[in-house]
Amino acid sequence: MKRNADDRIDKGPTKKKKKTGQQSETKNEKQIELSSEKQSEKQLSFLDTKVLNVYKPISTTPYQLIQQLKARYPQLDKDENNEARKIGYAGRLDPMAHGVLLLLLDEENKNRKKYEFLSKSYQFQLLLGLETDTYDLLGLVPQSKTSFSDLNLSESELEQKTRELFAKEFLGEKNQKYPPYSSARVNGKPMYYWSRENKIHEIDAPAKKICIFKIELEKIERIFMKDLYILAVERISRVVGDFRQKAIMDRWGEVLAWGEDFSFYLLVLKMEVSHGAYVRSVGNELGSMLGCGGVVVDLLRCRVGDYCLDDAFKLD
Repeated sequence: MKRNADDRIDKGPTKKKKKTGQQSETKNEKQIELSSEKQSEKQLSFLDTKVLNVYKPISTTPYQLIQQLKARYPQLDKDENNEARKIGYAGRLDPMAHGVLLLLLDEENKNRKKYEFLSKSYQFQLLLGLETDTYDLLGLVPQSKTSFSDLNLSESELEQKTRELFAKEFLGEKNQKYPPYSSARVNGKPMYYWSRENKIHEIDAPAKKICIFKIELEKIERIFMKDLYILAVERISRVVGDFRQKAIMDRWGEVLAWGEDFSFYLLVLKMEVSHGAYVRSVGNELGSMLGCGGVVVDLLRCRVGDYCLDDAFKLD
């Protein structure tokens, strides 16, 4: 299954108030908090539908979330005849992403493509000055310190340059290459296989047509290296499965030694896209065009079609 996180520019003034990346994360967390009363209402409707709009938390895979839901609600695991129920998902979210995930029950899985083709909206934070091989925190930073880049632009210059790139390079239809760590198959094997075997340069990465309907720069912040390290290690350490966690955390420790008091620009962005778009690829491409590299440090899916974050069921 392909891993998808994945028409106007906002030309209004960008807010200049400075916050750390961790403070932005707190705002995102508040956005998905639900009152106990509202959550109870969601729980009742949640168990009586063929399409489940659920909130997938950071550091969890869709499969792991499904298993947690089955354990909490046995009626999602077995039907009234004690037959196993089929639960699939439409539109994968990577471990480092969070937000709306659509789960399909039983016969509704036959309509998976209908849900996968829905448009999506995201809010994400792009750190400028570093790169990883996955384009997000769950990836290896290059060993060379030359990958550690200081963007030689003022905040106003960065804002202007970013908006110019939105208009010239991003809005509208475009061919987007699948990221090196994705499930798109080449010569019978997924892209992440070629990446892990250090053979990614031996193949031609496939591309697909996507459309970016809208992309906005909400604000520009700063985050210190030591806060970035804490954020990365905290999230990566909670991931279950083989995602090279030890090697990645060891590398983040090496990166911290490059200068824990160094601060990076952090762009807070919103985007509306067609199905199949990889947000982390958009972030990587924007970082490259700005000449410093970029890493998506937070990715929140806010909407899939008419299914919104405010209506998503959150498993406590």
